[in-house]
Amino acid sequence: MKKKGESLKSLDRWMQEELKTTADSREPPHINRAELVRLVEWKLTRGKFRPRLIELAGSNEEGEVVRVTGEGLRLGEEGKVMEAVQMMASLRGIGPATASAILAVCQPNNFSFFADEVAQTVLPTAASLKYTAKGIRGCECCCGGLRSEAKQGEVL
Repeated sequence: MKKKGESLKSLDRWMQEELKTTADSREPPHINRAELVRLVEWKLTRGKFRPRLIELAGSNEEGEVVRVTGEGLRLGEEGKVMEAVQMMASLRGIGPATASAILAVCQPNNFSFFADEVAQTVLPTAASLKYTAKGIRGCECCCGGLRSEAKQGEVL
């Protein structure tokens, strides 16, 4: 859970420096319910605040969060982008954009966070952006190409 008065900077640090290491330390890799709720709080701090989503994310059973996020991360590792997003989005309070955040944090070499800024940069139709699995697929196609180029040293 977000600590009372926790800043976006503090949440960003947790997301970028701690969550992946914590998830990866588990067998199989997964996040727990408290981490899921904190991740939703991080996402909502960055954009439109929807407090009901925090409540919904917190209503998921611990075992279900562990099972679903573990399976979603396994699917992501196998390159099954849509299946991974759909698995994560099966949790209450988790839509495709939040699912992409989980995957991007835990598997940054395979996924990008489907944020407005990313979509508006890589998608030609960002003006009519929909936070759906199809929208994420388009974003991942573009970002995946950029990741490949960056690995080969072709992106400035």
